[in-house]
Amino acid sequence: MTSIELLTLQARESGINNEFPRFAENLFQKALHAGYGSEEIAALVKVLH
Repeated sequence: MTSIELLTLQARESGINNEFPRFAENLFQKALHAGYGSEEIAALVKVLH
């Protein structure tokens, strides 16, 4: 399990708002699927369209 997936799970289990963790998880997944997995985190901007 990735760190962001764990954060999302912990937010859900704690009953706190998990809107941001879900957004971040989706963004990281999009970046990975687009082939940016080996790039710096700033590469996330490439999937914000």
